[in-house]
Parts: sequence; structure tokens; C-alpha cells
Amino acid sequence: MNESALRAVERAIEFMHSNLSEEVTIDDLAGAANFSKFHFTRLFGSVTGVSPARYLTALRLAEAKRLLLQSESSVAEISYQVGYNSPGTFSSRFKMCVGLSPTAFRRSSGCYPLRADSRAGLAQRSAATIHGRMHAFTPPTRGETFVGIFPDAILQGVPSIYSALLEPGPFTLAGVPDGTWYVHACAAAPVASMSATATELSAEPPYIASSGPIVVRSDVPAMAVELVLRPRCVFDPPVLMASPEISAVGRFGEFLLEEEASAG
Repeated sequence: MNESALRAVERAIEFMHSNLSEEVTIDDLAGAANFSKFHFTRLFGSVTGVSPARYLTALRLAEAKRLLLQSESSVAEISYQVGYNSPGTFSSRFKMCVGLSPTAFRRSSGCYPLRADSRAGLAQRSAATIHGRMHAFTPPTRGETFVGIFPDAILQGVPSIYSALLEPGPFTLAGVPDGTWYVHACAAAPVASMSATATELSAEPPYIASSGPIVVRSDVPAMAVELVLRPRCVFDPPVLMASPEISAVGRFGEFLLEEEASAG
């Protein structure tokens, strides 16, 4: 991809950052990039891996995560600040992409409240095992490396299976159900790392890695993947999942969220 094309996509992303509370159309973004909307849409997808609309949604929810943790604004106020006209729609989208409702996310300080380790339950599954190896493009700066199985091409929601590593190396994800999955890894807490501008966002990114789609079938009991951690750049969609409380459940397991009876 040539430099002018990358710069055009970056201009569009900067425009998104500057207008999170406003209605943004594909024409607005194409204008910021100085391309026709048809050429811009194809270009944006080839650079980021997602559509402009999906990237904008991810930015809005990442900013909502930051506001929930760093401000005293209500959920309704935050929903308007990130471009949602309906707090109900915002809350539904937030829970789908982050894994917790906005209220539960704030109450848990941005972490998944997990139950006990579920290794015993996983051992009873008749499903495949993914054996992998994590490589570091550069040494991670902080925190454990989380790796999980997700149904989506971007790192959002709740992983089906996860593992955690103190440093790059081999890992195993056992009990993976049949289906099409993506393996995503993140070596830094994603909660407060999304900055207000594209320039600030790329200044200190978390480390990420992805592989997929991977078609898992129980008649193929073992599969192998290789992941290379790299700094997240401005063209990567924000990490939307909440931070896993890995230490609370051990080093291997399945996410089992607590009931959110009191969550808004």
C-alpha cells in the first residue's frame, strides 16, 4: 500500500476521532480522505480489515470505555457523547462488543468478573485443541499476554476459551467447539489505552496478534497456529473486550460471567 493511500485512511480516522459525538456519513469520511466514496470504502477495508462504519463504531465504544472509567458522567450522557441518540441502543451495542453492560463495566473497573476456573468442564468436552506459539515482534512492555478464541475478526466480546502467558512461548487452547474462529492475543490491558486522537492512540499501543479464520472440526482433534505480537497501530480497530481477571481463575479456562442482576 502506497504512502498516499495510507495517509488518506489516516485522515479519515482522525476525522472520526474528532467527530465521535456527531453523525458521520461515508461522504464525510471520503471527503476527509479526498477520494470518491466508492474508492474510499474499498481502500479503507483493505487497510484496516473492517468497513468505515465498523471502525467508527469501535472508536465510539472505546471512547465510551474510557469515559466510564475516567469520568462521572451517566451512561445516558456518555451515550450521547459518543454519538448514540438512544442510551438503550448504546447499552446493547456496548454489551455485545465489550462483554459487559456499561454499568457492570464501570462497577468492575473495566474487568470481567469471573467465577472459578473451569478446566474440569473443558476436559469433558469432545472438541478440538489448538496448539500455538506466541512470538514477540518487540518485547511486551507490561502485563501478561492474553490469548483467546473469538468468533469475530476483531478483538471484541467474550472469548470462548482463553489462556495466559507470562512471556511469549507455546500455549494450548483445549475444548474449542466446532465452528469458524479467530485467535486473538493482547499483551497489555486494553481498557484505558485508547486515546482521543489518532496520533496519541499510536503513541503507546497495546501489543496484539491475530490468526484466522480457523475452521475447527472435532474430527480434526489438533490444530496449530503461530502468532506474532506487534504494537497496535492507528489502522487496527480498537481492542473492545474488557480486561480479563486472569489471576482470579488461574492460567487456563473458559469465561463464565457472573450474573448482572443489578447491572443497568
